[in-house]
Amino acid sequence: MKYLLPQFSSGYIEAYLKTRKANPGALFYRYLSGRETEERRERLYDFITSADTSMLCSLLSRHEKSLQQWKERFGDGTVQGETMELVDRMVVGMGHSSSFENGMLLHRIHGIPYVNGEALKGAARSYAWDMIKEAGSCQTENFRKIFGSLKKEEEDDVFMGKVVFFDAFPEMNQELFDVDIVTCHYGAYYTPETDPPPEPGDWYSPKPIPFLAVRKGVKFRFAVASSEEGLATQAWTWLKNALMRRGMGAKKHIGYGHFIPVH
Repeated sequence: MKYLLPQFSSGYIEAYLKTRKANPGALFYRYLSGRETEERRERLYDFITSADTSMLCSLLSRHEKSLQQWKERFGDGTVQGETMELVDRMVVGMGHSSSFENGMLLHRIHGIPYVNGEALKGAARSYAWDMIKEAGSCQTENFRKIFGSLKKEEEDDVFMGKVVFFDAFPEMNQELFDVDIVTCHYGAYYTPETDPPPEPGDWYSPKPIPFLAVRKGVKFRFAVASSEEGLATQAWTWLKNALMRRGMGAKKHIGYGHFIPVH
């Protein structure tokens, strides 16, 4: 059977058939599917061997040039950060819709797993505010300068923060992906076919659901920057502690998404 396809799509599919390598984002969200547990697991392991992460080299190069340009303009100390390693697996964007029920945040162009700057800023902000409230610290003014307005709904005093939280990308020469399983014990309760839905109970058959994750031990490069060195240093201190103590992404309560420094 023949299909009419745009030239780009046709070329992409032909290249995949020749090399069995493809952009991870397109492969995961456009070409993979699976219904039963074993089929999904097989497809995900096939994905790991077929995902082409070679574009990460160019992405990291561009990222480092951005940080270097910032240093040249404002000074070396205005960029703070370091490489940190995952203690366990990590899934950011697990709620993204996919044919496997569970998604993952993959770079929109390059398909590389990463942690977006918005999420990092939110994690650092939440941690910083809790520490300030707990200790009665005098860091409130720094908090406002770093993150912006205390309450976004106060229209009379809304201003942006002075610190940039960069996206965090994995370093090169690493196996990035892994497969894990979450087991749903009350499937009939969560996907009811009757009204009212049935009560949850131990008589239902557990259903294991494989999902894609970032592999344990993968190293990520984190960075924050500001035109004021003191703000960059404080922002990184808060972010680093948030990464170590609270983690990023889903399933943090069982150890997912926690980082340790690479020495």
